[in-house]
Amino acid sequence: MICAVFLHALDQQGQLLKISEEVNAEPDLAAAANATGRIGDGAPALWFDNIRGFTDARVAMNTIGSWQNHAISLGFAA
Repeated sequence: MICAVFLHALDQQGQLLKISEEVNAEPDLAAAANATGRIGDGAPALWFDNIRGFTDARVAMNTIGSWQNHAISLGFAA
C-alpha cells in the first residue's frame, strides 16, 4: 500500500512517466534505467505496464533517483 501511495504522489507531482507501449524486459528496461541516470537532477520515475512475455507485470524504476523524488517520498512537495 505504501508503494501505491508513493507512486500516486509521484504521479500527482509530475514525477512519474507512465510507459504503456510494449517493451522487452531486455534490453529496453535496462536502457531506460541507464537513460534516467543520465538525465540528472530532475529525472522522473518510470512505470512500465506492458512487458512482452509477462502477464500483469509492472515495473517501477528510478523512484528515488532524484532529489525531487526523495522529497516526495518524505511527504514534501517537490
